[in-house]
Amino acid sequence: MPHPPPLIIGLSGPSSSGKTTIAHHIQALFPPDSVSLIHQDDFYLPETQLPTRAGMLDWDSAASFDFARLQTVLLEVRRTGEVPEWVDRESREVGNVGVGGDDHDHGLSKEVLEMMERGVRSWYLGIDEPSPLLSSSHSHLDSDSQRKTPRKIIILEGILLFPPHLNPPLSPLLTLRILLTSTLQDTKTRRQARSGYVTAEGFWVDPPDYVEKVVWPNYVLNHGFLFEGGDVEGRVRGDVVREHGIEVCPRGEGKGSDGEMRKEAKEGQERQWDVKKTLAWVLSKIKKALEEGDAPAGRVRADGTGG
Repeated sequence: MPHPPPLIIGLSGPSSSGKTTIAHHIQALFPPDSVSLIHQDDFYLPETQLPTRAGMLDWDSAASFDFARLQTVLLEVRRTGEVPEWVDRESREVGNVGVGGDDHDHGLSKEVLEMMERGVRSWYLGIDEPSPLLSSSHSHLDSDSQRKTPRKIIILEGILLFPPHLNPPLSPLLTLRILLTSTLQDTKTRRQARSGYVTAEGFWVDPPDYVEKVVWPNYVLNHGFLFEGGDVEGRVRGDVVREHGIEVCPRGEGKGSDGEMRKEAKEGQERQWDVKKTLAWVLSKIKKALEEGDAPAGRVRADGTGG
């Protein structure tokens, strides 16, 4: 029996919103070789070709990435179901794991991770080991479906995946589109906790005020259309995210694309990122996509553009 086409997930969000952490957790929770990762950070243009903003190199601009090269990779993934070997071989993400305290566990206990893994096995492989965590938080995850030949899962994680003005656009090549959100303060706090980033040319350290003058303005510019009044810390525009097929993860006191609200912080306290709830929510979206089958946003032409 031929293998089904891969589930290609776009996992996006502003810098330091938890994309890489969630992607690595998902890869670890699924059976070996079931999940492959592609990091958009591996598709930057050479540093000499990067634009500037506020007198600083702009790593968050849509003009900073080689989208044509990334599109070629996604088309290959759709055709073969596998990530080209050179993508893993040339990836710099390994050098960034753990830099400046970017700990992928983020306080998740061994018991919680094992419980999540049992839940994944129960619906991905058809093994009857239900997870109390997933069952209680997301009752719609319970299913009698038995999946004899599980679909390969490919996760593309990066800061710029869904805006329609990308050239060429990537969204039509994705099966599931998930946006993690953040606040300016959370982004500043998490970026400042890092010592820097491994790049093709060496090592990048944020200059003073880099988040306020470069990172955050780019996030607002490229994702404001998804939020009411362009306020990326506010409510999503339900009609717009549905039109673009984007699932927006609820965070803190924000409202997600599915209408779910979270109020996890007491009044006067910072909103904190809850990795366990975020991971469970993302897993629920993956399970739903696997059950519903491949439904990309529009047809895909040979050049990867939508039609």
